[in-house]
Amino acid sequence: MIKHNRENSRCVLLIFILLMGSISLTGCWSSKEPNNLAVLNVMGVDMNETGQFELTALIVKPQTPFLQSSGSSGKDQELIEIGKGRSLLEAMSQLSTSISKQIYLGHVQVVIFGEKAASESMKESLDFLRRENDFRPNMKLLITKGKASDIIRTPTQLKTPLGSEILNSIRTKKLSMTNMVLNLSQFTEALTMKMNDPITGEISWAQEKGIQVDQEVSGTNQDTKKNETDKKQNSNGLSIQGTAVFRRAHLMGWLNKMETRGVLWINGKLENDVLVLNCPRKESGTISLIIKRTTSQLSPQLVNGKPEMNVTIKVDGDIGQITCQNVNLSSGELEEMNRQLKGTIMQEVTQTFAKVKQDWQADIFNFGESIYRKYPKEWKEISPNWRSGGLKEMPVNLKVITNISRYGLRER
Repeated sequence: MIKHNRENSRCVLLIFILLMGSISLTGCWSSKEPNNLAVLNVMGVDMNETGQFELTALIVKPQTPFLQSSGSSGKDQELIEIGKGRSLLEAMSQLSTSISKQIYLGHVQVVIFGEKAASESMKESLDFLRRENDFRPNMKLLITKGKASDIIRTPTQLKTPLGSEILNSIRTKKLSMTNMVLNLSQFTEALTMKMNDPITGEISWAQEKGIQVDQEVSGTNQDTKKNETDKKQNSNGLSIQGTAVFRRAHLMGWLNKMETRGVLWINGKLENDVLVLNCPRKESGTISLIIKRTTSQLSPQLVNGKPEMNVTIKVDGDIGQITCQNVNLSSGELEEMNRQLKGTIMQEVTQTFAKVKQDWQADIFNFGESIYRKYPKEWKEISPNWRSGGLKEMPVNLKVITNISRYGLRER
């Protein structure tokens, strides 16, 4: 009896092992082997002089143990290909003919639009990006003043794929938050709304923003002249600073760092940015503040049937550095610093209004949405002329409340 039970147990164990082995040998019918794919990391969209789309694709080559051990650079693992066509789909089709592997779009992290493409064909481009199921809805959209293909050819600073380096640059800005980069889903949502207009970040050469990036270029003395040229090219790294403003699907223009900060004040989204104030009593030196928290409240009202907007901005800041000689941080000095901060915010917001609200008549401040939520019936009469005089003529009452609450810690 015991022997019979042991034999049954062995049979059950053998069947279990065979079943597990058969499961491990099977695979998903739709799986894709990495070595058979051309994995796109970053895409650039341009338009040439003939009106054709130019699609620049940065393809990441699969990593192999041999390449990893041979000390190959990150750029050695990348390939750049360009396809042209009357539509983005045709450009992608032409691109696929020059690549021996199947194009995989599921790892596209960033799409960069050149200025001409963003001005003339943003709606058509987004239609392709939204219809293609392989694209991720959270991939970032950036705009450049030149050609997207030039940005994609820029060597990365940390020898990582360009898409990863751009994403890390967006995520890790501890002391500079003056950029507003939207992803595909956020941008298209803003574009389809009748109340608001979309914005997204500007990507450019670092030198254009006053940033110098140096890289070492190896070589022999015989290649000195060539190395100097390479060093000059490599020193021009990338910077994400500033904002591209759209009205509907048309690029209207650009906001610099200060004007971008003006939008963030209004939207209550500025934090971890640095502002420099003058010392009290006009002494030499400066006081650097870290903006810790910003909140804003939009309160629309109708006056004689016409909308007005009340904007209240509350800002909390910490003192990060003082180079003044005789500052005791008395109540009077703190009050003067708060007045300076309030004046700076008022100036930046007013300058932003002058360009976006008055000149471009683009609503990137959620004004239309706040009116619609409070006065949905009246909005039906306001909306037809909102971007053709309604927004421009609407009075805005601005109130700023600042609080420099912490002095920072230091040992004396």
